[in-house]
Amino acid sequence: PGQLPPRARELLASVNASGRYFEFYSARNYFDRPGDLQACALNAVEEGNASGAATAAEDERYVVPAFELRRALALARGRREAFRLEYTRLPAELRLPRGWRAHRGPRVVLEEPGGAAPATCKVVSPGAEVAECGAS
Repeated sequence: PGQLPPRARELLASVNASGRYFEFYSARNYFDRPGDLQACALNAVEEGNASGAATAAEDERYVVPAFELRRALALARGRREAFRLEYTRLPAELRLPRGWRAHRGPRVVLEEPGGAAPATCKVVSPGAEVAECGAS
């Protein structure tokens, strides 16, 4: 938000919005547009880390609707891309960011090696017990 014009910062502040834009949402806009994602400002900031933005090792947690996550997974799988995804399913009764941040449930760790190789999926409980993913 530091790079935004003063009026844009005022508007964001008036609705309690940070102005941050996560690459998950940006990257999907660039699918099938070779070179555009690499040339966008998100990657320029990441490479130089001029703003102190989080690196891949310390990604900030954020909420993504299940249908959006499934859509992004289908796109990545359709392109046979390698990726790692770690997520925690939120209970339906949690409606506010405060509850989302406080929730500590089992983590699902999905690793897709790309190509035709099979994916691995594990569930890690808050007590660090590891189990294979079910059919859900």
